[in-house]
Amino acid sequence: MKKTLSILLLILFVGITAFANEVPFFSFKWFNSKSLYDQNPADVFSANSTLAYLGFLSGQPRTIRVTPIDGSGQYEDIPIYKDGHYSDEKAYLHLKTGANVGFIRFALFREKVALEFGLSAALNSIFQGFGGADILGYDGVYFIGPQLRLFDRVSFKVGLQHYSGHYGDETLENINKVNGVLREGIAYTRDNNLFFGLNVDILKNLHFNIEATLPMEKSWMGPAVHIPSWVLKPSNEKPAHPIVAGEENVTAVEYPDSYKAWSVQTGLWYDYSFTNQLGLSIAAIIKFHQDGMTLHTVGGYQEDNPWEKEFTLGVGVVLKDPKTDFKTRINFSYHNGRTPLLNFFYQRSSYIGFSIIMG
Repeated sequence: MKKTLSILLLILFVGITAFANEVPFFSFKWFNSKSLYDQNPADVFSANSTLAYLGFLSGQPRTIRVTPIDGSGQYEDIPIYKDGHYSDEKAYLHLKTGANVGFIRFALFREKVALEFGLSAALNSIFQGFGGADILGYDGVYFIGPQLRLFDRVSFKVGLQHYSGHYGDETLENINKVNGVLREGIAYTRDNNLFFGLNVDILKNLHFNIEATLPMEKSWMGPAVHIPSWVLKPSNEKPAHPIVAGEENVTAVEYPDSYKAWSVQTGLWYDYSFTNQLGLSIAAIIKFHQDGMTLHTVGGYQEDNPWEKEFTLGVGVVLKDPKTDFKTRINFSYHNGRTPLLNFFYQRSSYIGFSIIMG
């Protein structure tokens, strides 16, 4: 019975896709290089391809956070470089490869209503702009889930969002050289989050978006100090916080139910077209991190601590292919907040960036 039903459903699906273009109010597409849900170009972790020069004004990353070995139960920050080595260097290179696509799209009334199953993913990395361009680290970011667009004006996005940070080989080598022993760095992981997104075209070229991520009940998370008390480790469904705290050799703490490690961001961007190939872009985004209430230290959480805030501003030229609507942005930006590398979550930086953003 199940086999017969599966065959019938497959025949129905093939039939719908074969004749979709013949039905005036319905269409189907297997693949779309442009997603139904647009991303704010000021978002450092958006799924596009970026090559950028970052000139740090403050907060140059010179330490990493590691597990303690002295029984203190508290994280330690140890240097990456010897003494004042590279202390005057402010240049970094930001390289990100990414894509934001829809695989299966159903649409009604010439795509006035469209639903697609989409994927966005990026590999985000930061290199030193000095001393051989050593890599500080790299991040894996991806989203998978359904996206809905209504009347070419409002888009919704719901699904699974993944973040994971990794240290570069040269960074690990430097830690060993400077400290005499290879210390275990604290990794930033949110695997997986529930993602909720809303994107509204207020005017023809003026876009507003608000997005939020929330750890799932069964989720791999790190560091321990960020993990809400209600999160369970997927492998054994036991409270994750004390388990990860034991692995990191720090003291376990318990947070109230109001602490959920939300991450919320909102922003605006405006694209003004001079021609069908050339335009101007202005973008801004602000992020709020509930895990900032922990001060990223064991015992630092207080219920009246504010959420950690950061913002990014950008302005630049937009080059557009009128046939495909593919956009390349030549952008100047200012960022004040976390260093744009997940494992440096505790490090606040400000920088001016010059970037080429594709997608």
